Amino acid sequence: MVKQLFDRERKVMLTEYSGTLTLAGLAQGDALAARFMARRGEVVPGILDFSRVDRIDITSEQVSGRGHQPQMKRGQRRIMVATSAEAYGLARMFAAFQVAQGNAEPEIVRTLQDAFARLGLDNPHFEMIEET
Repeated sequence: MVKQLFDRERKVMLTEYSGTLTLAGLAQGDALAARFMARRGEVVPGILDFSRVDRIDITSEQVSGRGHQPQMKRGQRRIMVATSAEAYGLARMFAAFQVAQGNAEPEIVRTLQDAFARLGLDNPHFEMIEET
């Protein structure tokens, strides 16, 4: 499952993934983010939260393929929350491929609170935008 949330005051997008993480689920998250930014007409920082993922059904080859794609919105700050060792390793791999392609390197943290701290968010208020 993928949920799209937004803190209107601080202009930060949060995409939450839960259950089994698949390539199709990542594509759904991309589509939600693209629609949201197109409606707003601006690029906002994004947090990709994988802390509720209990199983990963994505291969390293699929991560490589995604990592070689252009960044959705050039210059967008992206922070990935990867709590498990497997998610953290795949996120590091993705980040390395993104940098090799000339994209901004996504930041990778272990907790959602770490992501909030990186963005200077104190007591954020996220509202549901869309869910798949």
